[in-house]
Amino acid sequence: MLALVIMAIRSLTERGHRVPTVHVMHADTGLHENPVVQAYAHRQIDAVRDFADAQNLPLKVWVASPGISNQYLVNMIGGRTVATVGGMDRKCQQSLKAAPLGKLRRAIAAELRQGMGLSYSPQKVVTLIATRRDESVARGAAMAARGESSMEPVNLEADSGGDYWVYSPLAEWGTMDVFSFIADVTNGRRRTYSDFAELTEVYRDAGGDCMVNLHLRGEGERRTACGQRTGCWCCTAVASDRSMESMLQNEQYRWMRGLNDLRNYILAKHYDPASRCWLSRKIDKTTGQIRIAPNSYSPQMCQDLLRFACTLDAVELEDAERLGIEPRFQLLGPQQIVAIELLHARYGYHRPFEASSIWKDIHLNGARYAIPTDLRVHSASELKEVSAAFDRQVPFADDQFWGPYEGMRSIAHALGDCEDVVVRGGVTYTRVVESNEFDIDLEGASLFLGLELDYAVAKYRGIASVPPAAGLHYLFGLGVAALFKNSYKNWDDMLRMSNQVHRHGLTPYLSSPAELVARLSVK
Repeated sequence: MLALVIMAIRSLTERGHRVPTVHVMHADTGLHENPVVQAYAHRQIDAVRDFADAQNLPLKVWVASPGISNQYLVNMIGGRTVATVGGMDRKCQQSLKAAPLGKLRRAIAAELRQGMGLSYSPQKVVTLIATRRDESVARGAAMAARGESSMEPVNLEADSGGDYWVYSPLAEWGTMDVFSFIADVTNGRRRTYSDFAELTEVYRDAGGDCMVNLHLRGEGERRTACGQRTGCWCCTAVASDRSMESMLQNEQYRWMRGLNDLRNYILAKHYDPASRCWLSRKIDKTTGQIRIAPNSYSPQMCQDLLRFACTLDAVELEDAERLGIEPRFQLLGPQQIVAIELLHARYGYHRPFEASSIWKDIHLNGARYAIPTDLRVHSASELKEVSAAFDRQVPFADDQFWGPYEGMRSIAHALGDCEDVVVRGGVTYTRVVESNEFDIDLEGASLFLGLELDYAVAKYRGIASVPPAAGLHYLFGLGVAALFKNSYKNWDDMLRMSNQVHRHGLTPYLSSPAELVARLSVK
């Protein structure tokens, strides 16, 4: 569709018409994207910009990427969420694409308001999308329900009083119409920003055959659960990643084998009762009790995933250096490691600076962790059976739970007479950097891992009484991390849980509902 838009505005400008700026939006899921597809998309974005500049076309490209708080892999390894598997809500699609694109839409609207002044109206902004009724019965039904049309824009937010105007110029196109257009461009009969030769190669490698042949066999429209034909390497919403597996049959893509192994490992362990944390994330504030139920992955599972991901990164760095090329992917950079460190502290998962020490052990000391590949895939019924057997409320909060320094307030800073505080809703917290979203400063994270980590480990790791939250206060004190504005209470609630887990000595038993019931029932 973008090619058609570019051809249209080029034709209009050549005939002397004034064309408003076209804003192109692209969603890049970042460290989650299939590296081959991501690299291809980046080259195409460069081609679009170069073509627009060369032809003096009014076009601007915007790229939406998830921030740290929405990075699926970080949240999974950090113990905040679990993988999206078949039958679950597509929360990964929401965090990786929908939310970043929504933020990008607001940024574009702000730029348009600034440029157009009083003449700006959201009714003058139309978003073009490439949906086609022919793609599937479900897609056609959804388009009909939304009232999408190839003749005129429709307002998708009319029922709520909003203005989100969408136009679907390809709504009535069939698959062969798409192939014919691509063939015309490839053969030079039409001119746009690309000849699409690389596009056909990507489709062939991901499908194992020419895309026309795939279509004729009835496989051409197969998609991942989020609607992409080649999506995230870590997608577990489908039983097998057929596009990745097809690529891995080709020697030139074997370097992605580890990514697929990690994806398969996550899927195999997802319903394993021993790979879950069995403490709920909220207590009954009246009784101080907590529910025994599965939620995120266990501390050990998260630690294993971290080791595997860091190992893949380290091996890729070695391979890239040997080949004299740039690394083709990086799963966890300094920002992601520090974010995982903070999440582990938030949930009481590990002693201070465990995640950073694992990163150092692998990247600097040469440790490597192989991903098991001969695994039994656990079924949902296994998790349900254990959950039903142990689902109950047990005592949890002790007499220290609501203490002033048991949450988002650092006793170390207070004792050192260097505490800066903020009062929100009548509660005093240690003041930290705030931002429009939870964020990690790249330079600060890099300096911490490179210069500060050894000192921090020496200071805290040898003392068993030091809770995981101490590492969190240390990092916030350095200014390495920023909280989402007005989220003090949320972090305070979770840190009280974290500190209680530490006081009860529960971290080694979070993956065992039987142990948790036995230990907490006598509190």
